[in-house]
Amino acid sequence: MSERLEIELAGGFTDSSGAVHRRLVFGKRLTGADLIRADHNYGRVSQVGFECEACAAALVEFGTLARDEMPHALLSLSVIERAEAEEAYDRFLAQTAPDRRPEPLSDDTVRLAFGVRRGGVTYTDVTFGYLLTGWDEVHADERRLTGVERNLHLMGLQVVRLAAEGVESIETGLTLTDFEGMEAGDITALRDAAEQWYEGVLAAHLKKRFGDGDGAGEAVN
Repeated sequence: MSERLEIELAGGFTDSSGAVHRRLVFGKRLTGADLIRADHNYGRVSQVGFECEACAAALVEFGTLARDEMPHALLSLSVIERAEAEEAYDRFLAQTAPDRRPEPLSDDTVRLAFGVRRGGVTYTDVTFGYLLTGWDEVHADERRLTGVERNLHLMGLQVVRLAAEGVESIETGLTLTDFEGMEAGDITALRDAAEQWYEGVLAAHLKKRFGDGDGAGEAVN
């Protein structure tokens, strides 16, 4: 199976010398490090800038452009051709790992497609179990974490266990270093799993406090 996907744009990007670059070749799955870098460069001021920076990180060729020219070139495409490039990246992901998809194992645990690498071991099963406090957010602010980095840091704190078939589980959270090496699709799956776990914990708390009703308008003594 090919580890690359190539498309030819109709219009493409015309550089300052007049050369037209139409050929896009995708050959890299995005990682957490790519997302953090894209956020640093564009994401804090522009969502479309973030998306083009991230898309550029997945390219191994854009005509004959240098790598640092690719984000600018993607931003210069028409909205139609930019969408075409994004759709091509989605097809590249499906093509390069058709049988690897994250899946929920329980209300608090998700199995990742690629996993987290720690000490030579790849852990695929991630369990949530820690509720954030205000101090966690204060400490993140003290570290001047913002954007993607802040979100990943706080999500990592909520993790309590890593496991995989055939190896002993470890009681630990996830660090920014862990996220930097993770595949971006796995990070998305973790975000979704964290939200679902929290919603389940919140629903259980409300039910315990107020019963089957929503508790609205009830006094707390």
